[in-house]
Amino acid sequence: MTDLANQQSVSSTAENMVKNGDGKIDRKDIDILLNEYIFRKYRLARDEVSQLTHGITIREYVALYIMKNQKDTDEIYDGRMYLQDLVDTMQIPMRKASQMVNDLKERGAVAWEYDGDGSEGTYVVITESGEKLLEEREKQLNVFYGDVIKEFGKENMIQLLHLMRRMDVIVNTEFKKMEEAHE
Repeated sequence: MTDLANQQSVSSTAENMVKNGDGKIDRKDIDILLNEYIFRKYRLARDEVSQLTHGITIREYVALYIMKNQKDTDEIYDGRMYLQDLVDTMQIPMRKASQMVNDLKERGAVAWEYDGDGSEGTYVVITESGEKLLEEREKQLNVFYGDVIKEFGKENMIQLLHLMRRMDVIVNTEFKKMEEAHE
């Protein structure tokens, strides 16, 4: 089966379920929708998209974007961001965040700082080099996704992002429930 045929097969199964559905959801419906969701996330994060951020991973790109936004909007901490805040925002383990920040530091994209002895937390700050790297990647992504968004439609994109945010809140709520049940 070709890639396009496979995409259409997965999509048509989910679409037919919606068209023929009575509003109830059973185990089979969950399986179909879950697999469609996972497949779509996989397709959006595949290697071709990663190539647009050449030189940095998508996770590093997101971290640099968050740090740049912090630097541009924060007056209290002079653009510095606690590493823990980055962990919380990106929803990744501290170990992965530390490794990522260390890798970015080695390439000169971020500075890793602390006040005093560091016991109160450490800060990360995007450097001028990191800002240039981010700007270069943003230009590449803008060209590609500009065409994608034009084809998909601005209103469709806004609606998709709104739905994704709602889904994110629900997923996080369910994770918290699951964690509390295991405590």
